Amino acid sequence: MADYDASASALGFLHQVRWSMLELLRYGRTDQTVRMSLEVFDDVAIEDDDGKPLKAIQLKQHGTPANLTNASADLWKTLRVWLDTPTLKDAKGPRLHLVTTGTVGPASAASFLEIDGRSPEQACAILDETAASSTADATEVARKLWLDADRSDRLALLGRVHIIAGDAAISDVNDLVAAELAIMVRPEHMTLFLERLWGWWDGVCISILHRGDGRPRAVGASELYNKTRDLRDDFTKGALPIDISMAEVDEADIESHYTKVFVEQLKFINVHGKNLKLSVINYHRAYNQTARWLTDGDLVEEDLSAYEREIVSEWQIHFEDMCDRLADQGTVTEADQIRAGRDLFQLLRESNETLIRKNFTDSFLSIGTRHIMADRRALGWHPDFENRLKNLVLAASEPNA
Repeated sequence: MADYDASASALGFLHQVRWSMLELLRYGRTDQTVRMSLEVFDDVAIEDDDGKPLKAIQLKQHGTPANLTNASADLWKTLRVWLDTPTLKDAKGPRLHLVTTGTVGPASAASFLEIDGRSPEQACAILDETAASSTADATEVARKLWLDADRSDRLALLGRVHIIAGDAAISDVNDLVAAELAIMVRPEHMTLFLERLWGWWDGVCISILHRGDGRPRAVGASELYNKTRDLRDDFTKGALPIDISMAEVDEADIESHYTKVFVEQLKFINVHGKNLKLSVINYHRAYNQTARWLTDGDLVEEDLSAYEREIVSEWQIHFEDMCDRLADQGTVTEADQIRAGRDLFQLLRESNETLIRKNFTDSFLSIGTRHIMADRRALGWHPDFENRLKNLVLAASEPNA
């Protein structure tokens, strides 16, 4: 079986998706009525609100050094697309951009189509000569299309062509997008902000490429800018941005927590199965999210300590109520204690009254923080949790029989 490496194609597609956001952000600075399409007129196209293309872009991503020569397949395949698409070939058609990570040699056709030193006439003469003299199979169809076109059409086409050579590779696009958004986002939040923005953008691009069933074929600059503003609000001063990736906890992390004190405390009241796993996930998420906030400066230690004290105070009130009810009951069995502890656990799991910030209401934090405090032995669920924890320590310290 022949080897087939699709990594270059995959990288090219990812570059197309990433570059399309950068292109729309740049265009949208001055006109948020425009929209972006993929694989309609070109790899990427900027359209007006009526769907007329204003700019069509061919993207060429190379993992190794490449040169856009007069006979280059990248150049001729791009010209073929533009010549073979009536909307793009039209003399009054959109601007045409070839954006490549490759380089352009001096006095080449491509060099006369760059931003500086433009001469579509000289480029046309060189391309005419190359089209007639080259024998490369890979460019045969494109060269024939070129020679079959009227010279006036060739010149009109090249008058709208701009070649951007040596431009950003896919690994650089993230930094360019960050530069576009720097005025909106604090530096310490940029990585997390972009993770969330890219996640949304990938879904948008999938919908665009999956045209049909009423799905949109383009996304507007206004929609992109509105999304960035919505995300920005989650990162404003005083807000606590959530790292959504922390909601996904792998099995190895879950298993690593099963020996912790808070898990033993849950076992005291017969919490097991999926409820135990969810408790571990909330613990893990709350622990790591608060650590991230402290690192990024969204919280200071005093903020977190005050919140933890309030969590314990809230628990203390309900714990003492539970103990009073058991005392009023008279005879109390182990089953009664377990049931009371389980009721307390469920009551507080459904409570979200103690907030770290008034505008932060995600319940994973309060639930997870209770488990963090239970792990520190500052609170518990079973009425006799303190003695039970002491017994665990004593049992662990006894030599093996």
